[in-house]
Amino acid sequence: MPSPRFLIAMVPFLFGTLVGPIFAQFSAPELQSLQQLGCKIGQALPPSVGAAGQGLLNTTSLLGNQIPGAETVPATYGAGFYQLRAYGGNGLSNGRSFMVTDEPWVLVTGNESEVNPAVIAPGTMWQDECPDRGRNYYRLKFDVDRRLELQSFALAFDSRARLVMSLLDSEHITIATISATNDRDASLTLDLKANTEYLLMVHDHIFRGGGDYRYALKLVDVASAEKSLAESERIVDRWRRMAIPKTTDPRPLSFPILWHPRSAMLRAPTDAPVVIHEESLFEGLKPMSVTWPTIVAGQWNANDDVDNFDFECEAKTDVSVELVSQRLGELSDALIVAFRIENAGQPNEVMHRLVENDDGPGVGNGEMRFGIKDPMFTFQTTDKGIYRLQVRSQQRLDRLSGSPKYALEIRKPNPGFALGTHLATPVRDLEQSKSTSPTLCAGGALMVSVHALRFDNFAEPIELNVSGLPDGIRGGSGVIARDQNSATLNFWSFGPEGKERKEIANLEIKGSTEIGPRSISATAVPLEVTWNSIDTFRSPISKMTDALKLVKTESSICPMTIELGPKDIDAKSPIRMDVIRGQPLKIPVRVTRRTGGEVAVTVRLHHNPAKTTAAEIKLEPTVAEGILDLQVPKDAPLGEFMLGALCEAAVTIPNTDPAAKEKTKGITLQLPTSNLRIRIGDAP
Repeated sequence: MPSPRFLIAMVPFLFGTLVGPIFAQFSAPELQSLQQLGCKIGQALPPSVGAAGQGLLNTTSLLGNQIPGAETVPATYGAGFYQLRAYGGNGLSNGRSFMVTDEPWVLVTGNESEVNPAVIAPGTMWQDECPDRGRNYYRLKFDVDRRLELQSFALAFDSRARLVMSLLDSEHITIATISATNDRDASLTLDLKANTEYLLMVHDHIFRGGGDYRYALKLVDVASAEKSLAESERIVDRWRRMAIPKTTDPRPLSFPILWHPRSAMLRAPTDAPVVIHEESLFEGLKPMSVTWPTIVAGQWNANDDVDNFDFECEAKTDVSVELVSQRLGELSDALIVAFRIENAGQPNEVMHRLVENDDGPGVGNGEMRFGIKDPMFTFQTTDKGIYRLQVRSQQRLDRLSGSPKYALEIRKPNPGFALGTHLATPVRDLEQSKSTSPTLCAGGALMVSVHALRFDNFAEPIELNVSGLPDGIRGGSGVIARDQNSATLNFWSFGPEGKERKEIANLEIKGSTEIGPRSISATAVPLEVTWNSIDTFRSPISKMTDALKLVKTESSICPMTIELGPKDIDAKSPIRMDVIRGQPLKIPVRVTRRTGGEVAVTVRLHHNPAKTTAAEIKLEPTVAEGILDLQVPKDAPLGEFMLGALCEAAVTIPNTDPAAKEKTKGITLQLPTSNLRIRIGDAP
């Protein structure tokens, strides 16, 4: 059991202005750091967070079951990542990743010299932090030959460290080096000889250090892991597990499943037979014949490795191809080329290139970008005969940094989509280093973004519906327009009146559509976004999480509420307005002011449809209503869209900092409005 000084230190609730001009400036709990990143099942949980709240360990397997003040991690939890949150009178904090393991945790110190390295071995989690402008050293030595996987955990814990790991031999010559990417922790596969001493060197890639640069290391015996599955077959098992809703799978979803946001962009594979593809380095160009539909499980064994798969097909047949690798946490970048083959296997064989695909379609926006390197496409065969899929690895890998695995599905087109969702910040605050609190103030509003990855030429609109909203919260339906991949849903409360709901709500967003007689639906995977500066550039650092949570609090009251569209106070979902292309749409805007909100407010449309424009309007302190003129040109896209606006105002709110001399303080408030759904058509 670690000493008390290593127990999780959670910064108390901040009752003042947080970073950036956003709604989070109202009193909301913020969990800034975890001094200990995890613990063994049965070990102590963190203590309460001051007098304002207490620690919460929230899991997906026990969705919605909070354990305030629990002394130990229950044995029913199982090993894996969970979200640790603080909860009190001012609402619910952002989540921080907390790792529950079967192994004990050891905190390493004083290993910054290669003369006296820390000794690490399998069976223990090792926690350390990067030294400022320095390196950490670890010793590895075994009495028998071992094949081990060295896993690092830094980004998974919201750490600012981007680790570089190097393995050195007894003469201090570097054998292998691997670096974390912007959204993936480093991992090394090691073949270690018996009775040979190796040195592992770890540092942040630009040698920064301190408490914000903590990490954990784990050595896994590859030979004994998952013995029941072949090496290549594990990738299909992982795909099936990650594509199944987490509440239905009893096995804990451990790293890298919780961390990679791209894993949200998965749907379950078909029930087609799985073919295990194994090859030597010298037979990579020899095609393997398969019968489709099928799933091929394979791996790349060298840089520029090429695998070829032949299948027979009738003329004028639609074929969909999807490769899954990077979305499962593999360090991979694939290219697939489809050919029609003449005289297959003969000396005069001819390959006719039909189509190729490098990366999947772009999904997301500035808040959450899904750069998907897994290729996917649909093509139509020309003639009856043999067709070949050439799968090439474009990822440059060190010889000991692992052999990336992949699953290649060849199927009949099955149009559909996958969804991911997260709380959105009104302002892209590049200096914000913590995720958004899911606390909704009385009279305030929160934005939620939903992103879709479309499969097999699916282009229909996706209807969105939300369940699990707390009492007194409005919103709950929306649409991702045809051919688009994102929409923003706003949730709002129209006033401070109403009974406060103490329990935490778990929101579930489902998307659905109909293609002919067939209905398609999917549940959005919850995500968290943390703006951070890892390098000389800034970007959003994102991860999967256990649930999309929301809690309403009455302890703070928003100075104003802004509504869009015709007045309908009883509406439970966004109001809809129709407009014809080439004509303007006049959108009513109404503001309800409260104490501190008797000021001018500027209203700007947010995420309006392509090619449409609207000038901002300013409502003076004595004005309660206005009109936004949305210009809809004749070439605007047709369909239904979600509209929202951001309102900016310099307001005064009570100062909840007991040490402050002033009883009030001024802030620049950026607040979302209610949603408005519009339909653009060619005729009334």
